[in-house]
Amino acid sequence: MTAAPPAPSLADLERAEQMLRWITTGASYTEIIQTARQQWPTEDPARLYASAVEQLTSAGNADPAIIRGFAIEAARELYRRLVENGDLTSALKALKLLYDFQG
Repeated sequence: MTAAPPAPSLADLERAEQMLRWITTGASYTEIIQTARQQWPTEDPARLYASAVEQLTSAGNADPAIIRGFAIEAARELYRRLVENGDLTSALKALKLLYDFQG
């Protein structure tokens, strides 16, 4: 029986999360690796990038009911904030989005 690999450190998780943000904002692989080398010169940027890609893969395998529930809760929160700020036109759009989630 092989031992489980060690859990990633909090610093590794934070760095992988930062890489995920760079990926989702459209940065190229080269840009991400270069920036990571500048920010974290003692780290292996390819390993951190692989961790970020693994997070994307996991997110892509999420249960559709979880994604739908998250979207409903996010739209509800958006609606609440828009009403609170007096942006009733946008609040109405958020309300329609909530209604549309009902299928």
